Amino acid sequence: MKIAMALAEQAKAKLDLVRHNLSRAYVTAPFSGIVVEGDLAELQGVSVNKGDVLFKISRLEKMYAELEVTENDIHEVSEGNAGHIVFVSQPHITYPFMIEKINPVAVADNEKGNVFPVRGVFPDGMSDWWRPGMSGVAKINMGKRNILWMLTHRTVDFFRIRLWW
Repeated sequence: MKIAMALAEQAKAKLDLVRHNLSRAYVTAPFSGIVVEGDLAELQGVSVNKGDVLFKISRLEKMYAELEVTENDIHEVSEGNAGHIVFVSQPHITYPFMIEKINPVAVADNEKGNVFPVRGVFPDGMSDWWRPGMSGVAKINMGKRNILWMLTHRTVDFFRIRLWW
């Protein structure tokens, strides 16, 4: 009888340990948002260590536009410039934004060459259907330009780069 009681105590201790581990198995974020990276199905049966990134969660209330401005055009852009953005999912609606921050370090892009990340914020707020990672086209207002300059400045810059001595 003492052996059976000891086995019952051992089984109870194991059950308490399992319950304790289950209570610590929940993952909660300190803020509300949506999961933008990570998949629970991929993590099943895989051992993880403390500090491993399981999910990336994005806040919905503080979204911003991240623009890629090529190095040919970055000298024209400054903080405070206004512009409009059009998303691929709703191309008939334009949304105003303002340049908040220009990253001073270029990032290499295989297709576009070097691009500078530029952050734009939305002064009129955001729509409910916006999600992180959406793509579109942004146009930044650079002020009035001469039509001749607009038509020829890229060609002139090309020859200046190639023919300087």
